[in-house]
Order: sequence, then structure tokens, then C-alpha cells
Amino acid sequence: MSAPPPQLRPKLKPIQSRARRVHIVMRDGTVLDGGIYMTDAQALAPYLGSRPSGWINIVDAVWLTEGERHSHAVIQADHILIACGVSGDAEVQLASDTSIPRPVDIKIEDGTRVQGSLVLQERQRMSDFLAACGKFLPLVGATCLPDGEALGDITLNAGCVRAVRDAKMFAPGTMTSGPDGTIEWADVQRAADAGDSGDLPVNREMVRSLAGAFEVITPARTPNRRAGEAPRQPITEATTKPRDPNLSFGDAARAAKLSRHWLVLIAAAAQLKPPDARTIPDPLTLGEIWAGITAKNEMAEAELALHVASA
Repeated sequence: MSAPPPQLRPKLKPIQSRARRVHIVMRDGTVLDGGIYMTDAQALAPYLGSRPSGWINIVDAVWLTEGERHSHAVIQADHILIACGVSGDAEVQLASDTSIPRPVDIKIEDGTRVQGSLVLQERQRMSDFLAACGKFLPLVGATCLPDGEALGDITLNAGCVRAVRDAKMFAPGTMTSGPDGTIEWADVQRAADAGDSGDLPVNREMVRSLAGAFEVITPARTPNRRAGEAPRQPITEATTKPRDPNLSFGDAARAAKLSRHWLVLIAAAAQLKPPDARTIPDPLTLGEIWAGITAKNEMAEAELALHVASA
């Protein structure tokens, strides 16, 4: 088939990009303003984390301590602590109509706390969202504590994050200073509007992303004390870490991958044994993992389904 004449060929609309004004705080405390070329379909958080070489081009860059303007500069994304659009010129995240803000309290590497909201999809687990964010976390309505400085919508370097806590369910004032001057979370207490008084069971998960690992603290399912139900074990990677020294290198790598699968984590929280990595072929499929757990624990598939439903 011959190509249509030029006058009948569809004209492709070129992708327009322009310099979006951004405000950047580096990890060493230096501050600069400048422009980053982005399209309307790009958001700041994924853009900063997706540069193949890690270098970010900045135009009309001004280091605030110098006051001197540079027509072009290049910085390493890993050295950025916080970035945000100036006067809303760059969105930190492209939210959809089904997005739901989830209030969080974040502790970063120097002990500083930042409060704001992560914008999750409906029924999305916080740990899954954080693991998928990559190197930068989009945080809307951010405030720096304890001075209460309003930061607005920011993108935060995930490599600087030490812990993320669900702020909606927990009472304020549960942070204390450790013996070395750093800020740590004290015993988590139920928020005043969340029900009766007393300790609130929590899940503590270690989330691993491209930028490193940090702890995520979220409300756990309250055990039914009237039915004599024992508290569920927190879902963590450590509970499913393989300990068999006889595993080959390939089996050990497969076991490590299995230990991070959501179904294996749920099984571990129900105190079930993980599947035998030597019996599950690559690529790992949900059906193979499901069958591996039931075989290892000598249980029916329907019984495992009840554990998944309760989680």
C-alpha cells in the first residue's frame, strides 16, 4: 500500500515544553531557584527521579546565598532534599479523579518532621504507593515541624526519609527526643476521635525503593478480644526472610523475591510458613505462589483465601 500524499497525512502536534520555575533545597542546606524544562504531562516528583544519569539541567539558576544568576547549571538529583514549583508552576504529582489524600507524618534523616498528605488511589496501600514512587515522594500541603513553616506542595527525596507514619489515626504529641538529640516516635496512642482510649495496634513495614529503605507505620486491624483472637503479627519483610543455609544462589534469590510478595507477607502475618523457593519455577506467578503456600502448610486453598480476606 502506498503512503498517502503529504497533504492528507495527519499532522502530529509537537510536545511543548517550557522552563518551569522551581525552588530547590539541597541536602547540605543550600537553596537555589531556577527553571526545569518540563511538559504539561510531566510532574516534578517522577521527573526528578527518572533522569537516566541523575543529572538535572537548571536554567537561570540563582543560588540565594550568592545572588548571582547563572544561565545554565547542572545538579545531581540525589543531592536534592526538597523541590517545589514556584507559584504552582510545576505540579509535584498528576492526580486523578479517584485520588484520595492520606495525611502522613514523615521523619527525615536529620530528625526533622514534615507533615502533609500523600495522594493515593482508592484502596491503595500506603507501602505499595511509597515503593512505587521511586526516588522522590510527592507530598501535598506540607508543613515543617516544630516551627510550623508552610512548605506547600513539595517533592521529597526518599533517600532522606527514615520513617512515614499514618497521621490521621494517631494522636499528636507522640514524638519525643532521644538521648542523642534526634526525634523518635514514642508509643503510638489512639487519636481522640478514633474510639476508646488505649494503645492502637500498628503495622510496621520496611519499604524498599530505588532510594533506600524506610519504615512505614500504619494502623493495624484491632483484634477481636471477645472472640479470644490473638493480635496479628505485623507484616514485615523480616518475618519472611529465608533462613535455609542449603539454598543455592538462584534459590536464595528467588526466596528473597518471594519474601516481598504481598501474598507471602499476608501468610507470614497469619503465622504461616513461606513457600519453598526450590519448588516454584520462574517466572513467579500468583497461582504458583498460592499453591506453594498451601502445600508448605498442608492446608486447603480455601483456608488460605480466608486469611487473605481477613487481611
